[in-house]
Amino acid sequence: MNIFFYVLIILIIAFIIRTIIKLNIKLRQKISILILVIVLIWTIFFSIDYIQVKNQKLPIFCTKLFGLFSYQDGGTIEYIGLGYKVIDFHKIVGGYSGWGEVYKLEEKYICPWFVSYEEAFSQIEQELF
Repeated sequence: MNIFFYVLIILIIAFIIRTIIKLNIKLRQKISILILVIVLIWTIFFSIDYIQVKNQKLPIFCTKLFGLFSYQDGGTIEYIGLGYKVIDFHKIVGGYSGWGEVYKLEEKYICPWFVSYEEAFSQIEQELF
């Protein structure tokens, strides 16, 4: 699925570039400036959220979508941004309650939209343990 996703994105970008090249010069300049401004704004949004997550703070430019992406594992919540998401893990890991040590994993993780909860958690486990 990941390869298909990247091929699709490349094809869409190639189609957009081909369409822009066929336009007249004035319109091409306006569209190029518009695309540049959109990419610049997205870069600023992503950079600010990335810095927030690396400092273990909640993202600014993401939304919880009314709690649709909440998990009953200790309180994990997914925040959705423009092309990325932030998973705020509050997951209970370790032994059984009353039988061994129980830990509560509290970590924030930023990843692309298509990364699932399980993939993100396994990545966090590899980084921490």
